[in-house]
Amino acid sequence: MILALLGLWESIPNEGEKSEPIEQMLVLKYSATEYLVQYPTGKDAIYFRAYPIEIAGRKCVQLEIAGYESGPPEESEKKRFDVIAYEVADSTLVVWTLNSDPVKDGLKTTDALARAFRDHKGDKDLFTDPGRYRRVRR
Repeated sequence: MILALLGLWESIPNEGEKSEPIEQMLVLKYSATEYLVQYPTGKDAIYFRAYPIEIAGRKCVQLEIAGYESGPPEESEKKRFDVIAYEVADSTLVVWTLNSDPVKDGLKTTDALARAFRDHKGDKDLFTDPGRYRRVRR
């Protein structure tokens, strides 16, 4: 599952976009059930705790902001959690961000989130903004 994501990845620009700057993402195993994601690497880094989940048959990761290059998140910070979907094929990682608009109401529990995903499984706008990455070989 998420073990295929371990390592250093760099962004692949969309066709017609400038190739610079390349952003990198580092994915490390933290424990048997948690991973650490640094994105982007370097200046302005955000650190996430990542938990693999599968919802409605789709591989996803729940992300929690653990901190920033400048320090921990503020307790009052509203957007500390996010969900992404991903696929790895032919050494390319594609990541989609959850569009929370269709599923935002009443998501107080993991069960409520799973139910909302199932209810909106066919919604083509449920996950948006695909980003593509290639593994960095050292």
